[in-house]
Amino acid sequence: MHYFLESNVEFMSQEMKDHLCDLADNHVEKLEVQHRPWKEISYAGEHDQRETHTKTEELVGIRTAREFKRRKILLARHFGYKAEGMKEMQLHAYHIPNDIAQELKRNAAKIFDIEEDTIDPILQIQTEGNILYPHCGHSRESSMFCLLAGDCAKTQWYEETEPFHMYENWRVPDASKIKEVEETQFRIGPWYTFNHQQWHSVKRPDKAVKRININLNFTALPYADLEKKLFDMNGVVEQS
Repeated sequence: MHYFLESNVEFMSQEMKDHLCDLADNHVEKLEVQHRPWKEISYAGEHDQRETHTKTEELVGIRTAREFKRRKILLARHFGYKAEGMKEMQLHAYHIPNDIAQELKRNAAKIFDIEEDTIDPILQIQTEGNILYPHCGHSRESSMFCLLAGDCAKTQWYEETEPFHMYENWRVPDASKIKEVEETQFRIGPWYTFNHQQWHSVKRPDKAVKRININLNFTALPYADLEKKLFDMNGVVEQS
């Protein structure tokens, strides 16, 4: 099983991709925000203000909040401190307009022979900052990923060197117990499989460039099954 694969399948026209990219870049007020409760806790917190730590305690309890604080300090130690110029990217998720979302769901359901109601298309915009700290996915088994803008970023995947507890809603890793095993730089245009169940991060050099992508999230299609379906239909681009 891979962390990602480039595919040769297509779910929408280039005109529609350009339209979504324009919405995300210039008319974000027309998009509906997707509520994601796990974003209430920042991963970058080696110098949390007292009120931030108090809010975390209210959300998860004192004992767990202390463990999160320890893990966030480890993330800063391994990936860079704020004082050294590391700033957490702001990731915003939006629902794709219904007419486009329905077309995407119909096409993906037909290609993969799955139910439309198990497909959740979203539009993501990453702004500011230069790092998304290691995390793993919520509420999805797998997805197809298509980058629309901002190809200067690189994505890394990690394996655990020893087990540690993962909190279901707040997936802050223990950075002392993971190691980087793969890195890639996605190209604009193709659809890629994306293994969200594996710890992964994003780093980029340019804080001013928006990174915009579409995710077709599958709530009932495990990543291994997604790969198999693509291989069975000769839908994988041969790696050079």
